[in-house]
Amino acid sequence: MNGQAASELAQLKLEIINKYNALSKRLQEIADYVLEHPEDVGMETAATIAERVAVPPSALIRFAKAFAFDGFRDMQKLFRASVAAARRFDYRERAAAHHAPKDGSLGVLDWFVAGNIEALERLRGQFSEPEIDRALQLLLKATGTIFVIGFRRAFPVAAYMGYAMGRLRLRARLVDGVAGMTQEATQDLRSGDVLVAISFRPYAPEVVEVVQRARAQDARVIALSDSPVSPIAQQADVVFAIREAEVQGFRSLVVSHCLVQTLVVSLANCLQSD
Repeated sequence: MNGQAASELAQLKLEIINKYNALSKRLQEIADYVLEHPEDVGMETAATIAERVAVPPSALIRFAKAFAFDGFRDMQKLFRASVAAARRFDYRERAAAHHAPKDGSLGVLDWFVAGNIEALERLRGQFSEPEIDRALQLLLKATGTIFVIGFRRAFPVAAYMGYAMGRLRLRARLVDGVAGMTQEATQDLRSGDVLVAISFRPYAPEVVEVVQRARAQDARVIALSDSPVSPIAQQADVVFAIREAEVQGFRSLVVSHCLVQTLVVSLANCLQSD
């Protein structure tokens, strides 16, 4: 993994994604954190980051050197220089003011409201229009069926998208796994179909299996996940790696729903203009 170090954050992220499978398990854990928490990497100390990832600080140095940096601080400069990190700093402090513990149910409500505001602010600048348009074009040009799958925590998001696709009169099928019929419901996946797969850590093995089946049949895949190196993201044509709000261990779905609604309404606009 020798060579010249990346000069831009986007370039570094792409290198991490491309080399992810060749990294050791410990370095993969650091890669997961770096990709999912770029703002924190830019603002926190190496000691704090090492503690959060549960690795020794020396592992951060090995990780940076694996991508041709002299050390972790050298790599960290890319994160500190990013515009996204600067914007994040403004509303991070604002949201933190609302995270102070309060008594009663209204205090819990305040926690979730502040957390979701923060997550939505992050989403606003995370994806470009061309990225969203790539997903829309896959859906619009599908010559077969649009399959939508998401189990466990992701199921409400998948169910909404399947419902909305039906309202748009698109040939869509929600794979809900009722009675263990996931394999039967997706056995018709083939070239010309599009699979929208939604899964977050810990990733549902049934969803991972369907994604693998879709790729084997040359179907196109759009993935909504929490990491660009998740088991479904690595095999997708388009990836939306999103980070939901997490309050006291409970993760929201507000960002996922917002992104799905963006896709659905944009699809409706495209269909209306045709």
